[in-house]
Amino acid sequence: LDAALTALAGISKKSTKYYQNTDLLAADNVSGIRGKRYVIYMAKPQHLPKQLADAVSAANGTMEGSSGCMLMIPGDVNTLVVTGNDGIALDKAAALLSNSITMHQLKRTMKTIVENEDVYVRKEGIKQYTPLTETGTYLDGPFRQKHDFLIDFENNRKLAYGSELDLYFRYAENLDFDRSLVSVYVNDVPIGSQKLSQAKAEGDNIVLSIPTDIEVTGGFVLTVAFDLEIKDLWCTLRQSETPWAYISSESMLKLNSVEVPYYLFENYPYPFVSGGELNDVVMVIPDSNSDLDLNLMGDFMLTMGQFLKYNTGELSVVRASDPGDLDEKNVIAVGTYINNAFIAGLNDDLFFQFYSNGAGIMSNEKLLIEPAYSTTLATAQIIQSPYSSVKNAILVLASGNKKDLKNALVYFGSTEDLWKLYGDGFVADQDDLFLYRFKEENARQEDVPEEFFARTDVMNLIYAASAILLILLVAVIFMLVRYRRSQDHEEK
Repeated sequence: LDAALTALAGISKKSTKYYQNTDLLAADNVSGIRGKRYVIYMAKPQHLPKQLADAVSAANGTMEGSSGCMLMIPGDVNTLVVTGNDGIALDKAAALLSNSITMHQLKRTMKTIVENEDVYVRKEGIKQYTPLTETGTYLDGPFRQKHDFLIDFENNRKLAYGSELDLYFRYAENLDFDRSLVSVYVNDVPIGSQKLSQAKAEGDNIVLSIPTDIEVTGGFVLTVAFDLEIKDLWCTLRQSETPWAYISSESMLKLNSVEVPYYLFENYPYPFVSGGELNDVVMVIPDSNSDLDLNLMGDFMLTMGQFLKYNTGELSVVRASDPGDLDEKNVIAVGTYINNAFIAGLNDDLFFQFYSNGAGIMSNEKLLIEPAYSTTLATAQIIQSPYSSVKNAILVLASGNKKDLKNALVYFGSTEDLWKLYGDGFVADQDDLFLYRFKEENARQEDVPEEFFARTDVMNLIYAASAILLILLVAVIFMLVRYRRSQDHEEK
């Protein structure tokens, strides 16, 4: 399960559309995949169906130590066998499958993964400067013409003071410059505008700060709009006189950011994905596989994979009866109050708590829930982990009845449904979703100091003040030494 879920997320990160056209299935033999054209079969050698195990043995011989391999078997069902002698080797094979750069280099049907092989993608640091457009953007036509730029940004980071846009552009010279201007918006909120000028038509520039009161967290849309007004427009306008504007590739975004210090669905999949990689994630599932809906879990990981950049990071799957050491781990717990004892043990820490028999979800300060109706609900909530000595999160996806768990999981199974979520806890039935934020004030209090000390001007002021204090201290010491020497000289 570790390897399968990791591979699902890794494959998904390179799928720009139709990423959900992948199923997670349990198969004890090859007959379980009938009707499928493309299959990735993941298991240790001793758990592979005999014909697949024989094919691996014939192609690769006997694998020794903590090693693994991939074998492509073409046919009516094109099968990629991914196997490893132990959990470490199988996880490494899954990581290699998630490394699109290396996978594109494989031109043969078999790849051996030796014990110490490096299969991980090289990570980049947080980029402060981002080009607005790689090749330039052309807009033409009278009146308002605009272009939306989708700025990819880490979900766990919020724009801080000092973020700005340096926009370079040019435009036609036949405009009515009394009425023509350029305006810039962030998530449809205006951040500034400037009149166009005939004198600068061949090369204009505007620098705009992005205000912190917009509260931009994660990816955002930056819109550049030109109002290209023409005098006597209703007279015949030749094609050569069509107004235009061009945004140059020199245009640059400077993005200062701070890490979001609280857990909300708006920032999901943070903290489970941070910096483009899985962030020490432990998934706690029921003891019995029959209590786990593999289709829903597959969709869950495929959607999480859309936010990954690297095949690094850690994901492990544990059973509810033996979750192990969860210190410094971010936990995702899936199941019901009855089949997942870990969720039952967290009940007192939850925003939406279960009745002691686990049959339904109780009312709380946010929502009055009728007892019979409560048995049809599922809940998702992010809380701070009581099992970690540092700040980590637990995402609980739970219901009273197994059949109702999909009411919560479905919102994490596609990026479209994720946009519907906000706050840190919700309950949902088959049709309705009730969203709430329980720790709003705590979040605001925590946010202020981090953003304050991230400001460049504040830090520069602190450095200058420290330097002045140091100079004053040296001057005082010098004066005291000089005064002491003068006193000694008078005494003599």
